[in-house]
Amino acid sequence: MVTEGGPYLQMAVLCEKVHVDPDGSASILRVTDQVVIRGDGPNGNWSLAKRVITLSLALSFNPGTSRARHTVRVRPSDEGAVAPDRELDLDFSGSSRSGNFVLPLELEITSDGLYWFDVYLDDSLVTRVPLHVRLEGLRLQA
Repeated sequence: MVTEGGPYLQMAVLCEKVHVDPDGSASILRVTDQVVIRGDGPNGNWSLAKRVITLSLALSFNPGTSRARHTVRVRPSDEGAVAPDRELDLDFSGSSRSGNFVLPLELEITSDGLYWFDVYLDDSLVTRVPLHVRLEGLRLQA
């Protein structure tokens, strides 16, 4: 849902790394929407350590004419990716014009498939970010 006057979502991407300069500008490295997990060892077993994927979610908002405080919430929308909801304060009430965020994500993956991360501004869904997880040559073991 677009709010008249802003703020507006400029970017929402999954990536491996984000470098933020002192002036607030960000360099987004290795943007991805898919992860391939291969079995380790000759038997192709998938150890418990391999069930955690570490990525970053880079978000950027433009204030438009908004001069208010807002809440940004990120929620995994699939039960197959175990990760907590995350909340961030977005404050355009002062002189700050930057709305860049980097959320480190550690996702416990229980199966392959398509996972979604819903991004809310206040209580309105503004976008969904996909992540495709593929398991290759694996046999799951506890």
